[in-house]
Amino acid sequence: MAIRGPRIVRRRLAPGPYWRSPPRAGLHQTVVRHVLSRHRAGHLRSPGSRHGPLSRRGSLAPRQRQQRRPANPLLHGHEKQQIDLRRASKTRRHLDRPAHPVDNRPGDTRSAEPNRTRRPGFPTSRVADLLGRPRMNRPILSIALLLVAAAVTNKAGRTAEPGTAPSEAVSTFHTILRLHAVAADQRKRSVIPGTDGWLFFAPEFRSLTVGPFWSDHAQKVSRANNKRYADPLEPIVDFHRQLNSAGIRLLVVPVPAKVAVYPEQLDKNTAFESTRTNTRAVPPRIDIHHQAFHKLLASRGVEVIDLMPVFLARRHDRLGPLYCKTDTHWSGRGVAVAAATILKTLKEPDWLRGLSRTNSATMTRPVSITGDLARMLAPDKPDRESLPLTFLGKPNKGGRPIPIPIARNSPVLITGDSHTLVFHDPALHATGAGLPDHIAAGLGIPVDLVGVRGSGATATRISLLRRRDNLEGKKLVIWCFSIREYTESFSGWRKVPVIRR
Repeated sequence: MAIRGPRIVRRRLAPGPYWRSPPRAGLHQTVVRHVLSRHRAGHLRSPGSRHGPLSRRGSLAPRQRQQRRPANPLLHGHEKQQIDLRRASKTRRHLDRPAHPVDNRPGDTRSAEPNRTRRPGFPTSRVADLLGRPRMNRPILSIALLLVAAAVTNKAGRTAEPGTAPSEAVSTFHTILRLHAVAADQRKRSVIPGTDGWLFFAPEFRSLTVGPFWSDHAQKVSRANNKRYADPLEPIVDFHRQLNSAGIRLLVVPVPAKVAVYPEQLDKNTAFESTRTNTRAVPPRIDIHHQAFHKLLASRGVEVIDLMPVFLARRHDRLGPLYCKTDTHWSGRGVAVAAATILKTLKEPDWLRGLSRTNSATMTRPVSITGDLARMLAPDKPDRESLPLTFLGKPNKGGRPIPIPIARNSPVLITGDSHTLVFHDPALHATGAGLPDHIAAGLGIPVDLVGVRGSGATATRISLLRRRDNLEGKKLVIWCFSIREYTESFSGWRKVPVIRR
């Protein structure tokens, strides 16, 4: 009886029109030999090939055995596509995973597409894992990074507005952010893990790196479903003019991106690593296009409170970081610093002097929260985070603060996205420690609030329109929203006639 050797499987690398043509001499055959050698070493996997996954016995699944194709006749001898799957258990483990062009996680409920032809994957590397991209060997990844970095740097130099050309360190960091954003978008992920438990929101990365996003550039970079509403410039200026005609002061308060304040928390190997240990070191501003846009708004008469300088100066505050590690919003300390900056800008307006004002009590205590980024990353078992919150309100008999209720007839209106609701709305971690609570305590009067959980670009102004009161009795409107809204709002920026005469 003949003695059989180890069981082997003949397997085409990547079925498709490209591999059906006979290989050319020279470089093409060299590439084929290189691919085969890596395949023998167990470095390649084909999760989306036409043959489908391998069975655990080391052969093709029974249903697919008849679909097996012969090896390429032009490859012979030791170059035949023979894989000892008993020795390549690591490769087989990858092949057993369901194939999907975007996501191979076990929790992904989307079905695989076995009839679609895909290229083989590549071996894992630390950089590839950090980016969340399909696995790739280091030389190829290094070349790709260099090419992308050069292209992005050249494009940024061509499209930057006058006076906004980034430095070399900022351009390099923009390239890193763009790679993360593209990888997250391809994998349909919104969370980008950083260091020391920090989590970041991918749309913020894109907003920081798209370049100029207003006027003629808006339709090219905005994610608005209707490109007619892509430009944020004119709607913001129009809202200012409406309020100004009614004698109402508008303060636009964009909330900076978390990664712009803490860039060293994204990766320990960035150019801003020195700012991790040296608490006095301040990284350069990477929101160069946001700066240019705010200067443009100021030239059109819009009053913008730029929080970045004070946030960079206070980012190592002794009472804690200015952002939640596992949430998209600012922390309780960030709310307090932002409110203090707003109150400092207001000073003592004339309309406030004749009003009856009350004193407030404060209390700081730690609160455990489950951030929205943590829930996105691990829905089944998200990590919890503890952070100190400062609660404000009218003192009760024991001196503890009782939240000041929202007053529709207040001369002060706070409007915007969920940054106006976090730590104020019970559904967002806590109540009595949000931006409305800090502003009310600082002014000594109740405030009015129109906040939405979602985009604060257009929805809040539509809510004001539906009130049909022309903001009667208002003296101040504080419009607070995430800075990513400039480019990432799907509803876009529309002109809304809030004041009707």
